[in-house]
Amino acid sequence: MTINNLFYDTLGSGKKEIVFLHGFGGSHHCFKALASHLDSNFKSYLLDLPGFGESKLERAFNLNDYAKSINDFIINMKIDNPLIIGHSFGGRIALKMAELYHYKIILISTPIYDYRTLKTRVKLLANKLFKISKPSADYKNASPLMRQTMNNVFSDMKKISFKNIDGNKVLIIYANNDKVVPKRVAYYGKRKMQGSGLIEIKGNHFAYLKETILLSKVIENYA
Repeated sequence: MTINNLFYDTLGSGKKEIVFLHGFGGSHHCFKALASHLDSNFKSYLLDLPGFGESKLERAFNLNDYAKSINDFIINMKIDNPLIIGHSFGGRIALKMAELYHYKIILISTPIYDYRTLKTRVKLLANKLFKISKPSADYKNASPLMRQTMNNVFSDMKKISFKNIDGNKVLIIYANNDKVVPKRVAYYGKRKMQGSGLIEIKGNHFAYLKETILLSKVIENYA
């Protein structure tokens, strides 16, 4: 299904609602396994972010554009006070949505700040993506439009105003063997967002694909 050039799928019929935001190179398929464990208590919205999957990107986006696009989707779909869950790049969008619109969020393996250069981080992430999820293209082969978008997003992360984020509405999840987003990044987020929760899971940057049962329990307790 598509609304305003944003493709989405749904799972579950519960009263509580979740909007899932995938990482760079991903699609709405990434969170299907996790959402399937939540379908009795939650209704999950699985999105293709603009520029990925079946969602079009007609101009270069920045982080604000992504946040507004998802917020507009929530308003148009009349989704009531959803929990926003983002992995990696999707977590960055969730973080911006918490800053601008004060949503309750869960950040999974999210680069809350850039401890590496853009070139180094994207190269490492692209290599990981190809080994695990085999997306259609990595940063190196991306269109000029998509490259500019990613540059914008990385630059915009430096402008996040953590003082405008309610840490009590933030849960940070990191993986103990994540080479893309190491533990110190998660602890940085914990310090910047006082009151936020912090959970460690086993695995690499894509641990959420395997730890679906554990994460479903975490989500049920947090939502």
